[in-house]
Amino acid sequence: MPILWILCDIEGTTTSLAFVQEVLFPISYKKLPEFLAKKENWDLFSSEFHSLAAHGIDTRNIESLTSYFRELMDKDVKDPLLKKIQGKIWKAAYENKEIRGHVYDDVLPAWERWQRMGKKIGIYSSGSVEAQQLLFRYSEKGDLTRWISAYFDTGIGPKKDTSSYQRISTKLNCQPQEILFLSDSVEELEAAKKAHLAVARILRPGVEERQSLNIPQLKKFDEIDSLFLT
Repeated sequence: MPILWILCDIEGTTTSLAFVQEVLFPISYKKLPEFLAKKENWDLFSSEFHSLAAHGIDTRNIESLTSYFRELMDKDVKDPLLKKIQGKIWKAAYENKEIRGHVYDDVLPAWERWQRMGKKIGIYSSGSVEAQQLLFRYSEKGDLTRWISAYFDTGIGPKKDTSSYQRISTKLNCQPQEILFLSDSVEELEAAKKAHLAVARILRPGVEERQSLNIPQLKKFDEIDSLFLT
């Protein structure tokens, strides 16, 4: 069954771990108090903040609220509200040209090539859909969003959950076997493989190859074509 969709992870796959960990996370960590102190931002998430208050979090206190979200960041908790807030902070930083999204050099040529072959590109990341779109719209390579036909975040389900990939195939209106998922995470790839997606692990700098892993491990997107698309 031919591959129709190529579903890409972001962190460690299209984009360096360093950009996420050393640029995006620190800027949201630093600017969180300023963001929460603005009434228009509080109003934007007021209903969700009220839900936090019901669980004993003092949402009337900016320091308390800041500490709560920073603790989630420190623990790398994939909290949907935190992801939305980070997305808004990053949006301002991108639009103010404080940051540009990092994308590996082989990504755009591969996307152009795959689109000429009739393949569609999708993104599945733990960051919010808005954050995904911002990274590719304001990338160092220019606006890459025109190459992307679908975005998924943890609203579709956790990335290590097999059912998430089943739901994605339903959303894309295709068979799981018609989707190729690219990621650096073995756990995510194994979950996708159980859902019958084709999978490949991308070994960017700093990611070690795993021995005896029954998943193709490739260093560049250029190697995808001969294995999966011909």
